[in-house]
Amino acid sequence: MKLFDDTPFKHKHYDKTCRSCKFRERHQMGLSIIQYCGITPSNRTENGLFKIKAKDRACPKYEELESKLTYKSKYKNYENSRTQNR
Repeated sequence: MKLFDDTPFKHKHYDKTCRSCKFRERHQMGLSIIQYCGITPSNRTENGLFKIKAKDRACPKYEELESKLTYKSKYKNYENSRTQNR
């Protein structure tokens, strides 16, 4: 008989990371960039926000960014606009 269940709790955003969350905030402190979760409170930081890493697994409060443009997609859009203007 086990006292605790060993299986981890998996919510619907279990396979996502904080990098693509709309609540991720980036603050630059000197030469370093510190990232915080905009909706999770913390008593350990001065600003009251929870300190995160971009590769952390997403929490249940996760929401996807509206537009997630990468460099390649921006370049393709630029190339398409150039060919249409000719």
